Amino acid sequence: MTGCSGAAGSSRTGEIPVRDVKAARSDARELSSQLLDLLGLHGKVTENGPGVGVCEGRDSSKYFTIHHPWSVYKVPVPEMKQAMEGLKEQLPEHGWKLVGYGPDKSRSKSLTLRADSTAKQFSVTVKLWEESPSMLHATLGSTCFRAPKGQDVTGEY
Repeated sequence: MTGCSGAAGSSRTGEIPVRDVKAARSDARELSSQLLDLLGLHGKVTENGPGVGVCEGRDSSKYFTIHHPWSVYKVPVPEMKQAMEGLKEQLPEHGWKLVGYGPDKSRSKSLTLRADSTAKQFSVTVKLWEESPSMLHATLGSTCFRAPKGQDVTGEY
């Protein structure tokens, strides 16, 4: 789920959900923290925070998405593989719907997990990159949100 595609987590009526930018960023931080805890890895973690993006084809002063890419590295590949398997098993118990798990279509056939958090209206893709430097790379992204009436999100980009 990215942008305004209306993927998992969007309203059944097709309406774009209203969310405050700060609240959506906070949700992204919480979800990323939850995912990291579920992985249970003790390596280095990138420290970039959630960012705000535009919803393609929408008024950028009113509509936005949240994206939060992060990685875990300096962990042996076998531990990362085990963590991916554990994440796959634990996600449904924590409000996530698993939508894909297995090798991707790249030449390296990277193990990839995709899941949706319908309650928070976010999706995540986690990839295991085995080449040097090896890492788990997560990309958390939201559906398209509409800012509350009177809130201009232009300064958030």
